[in-house]
Amino acid sequence: MNKPRHMNPGEFIKTGLKEVLERIPSRNGPPALGVDEGLNDKKYVWPLVKSLQSNRIVDHGVALWHKQQQLKKGKIYKPADSFRPPWAIPELWEDVRGASCHDENIVSSLVYYFTAHDRLCLLTTNTKNDKGGLRWILEREVQPAIAVTFPDRIGLLVLFQKPGSTLEQYCTAVESYLTQKGVGPGYNSQIIG
Repeated sequence: MNKPRHMNPGEFIKTGLKEVLERIPSRNGPPALGVDEGLNDKKYVWPLVKSLQSNRIVDHGVALWHKQQQLKKGKIYKPADSFRPPWAIPELWEDVRGASCHDENIVSSLVYYFTAHDRLCLLTTNTKNDKGGLRWILEREVQPAIAVTFPDRIGLLVLFQKPGSTLEQYCTAVESYLTQKGVGPGYNSQIIG
């Protein structure tokens, strides 16, 4: 059974984002880089992000998910439950093992960055094309919305990790791709690694 959708990222691009972009000039800076939760890796991925930033290949990198945390005594933290976030007293909190952010939230967080950047890049391991999943939302909602809204202005590059490749291979391929080709206008996706 599918859960009800909270937001259609494609509709956001065609309505809310369109209104924002009509009022501001094009921005020609480096793209913002979004990282999906499956690539939360301190050995390869985040050093790559830092290197891309320092070389001005990307403006900045950001994690697109929200960690679910719980009190060490077991109470789950939800942002609406309290005015005190988990990081306020870090020794009381721990990450919830196995918790995951919905793909819709990842894509929604990503397309929101179009309000500050004309070009975005998403790094993800999620190559599945299941209904309502990350790739499905990108290809069936976001790609068509970009094509009819500002196809020559905004650009989204999705770099999927090739199944079976190591993080080291993937990060090398990401660096090479972004350094040589960058992020062009429109929607583009590649499976690399």
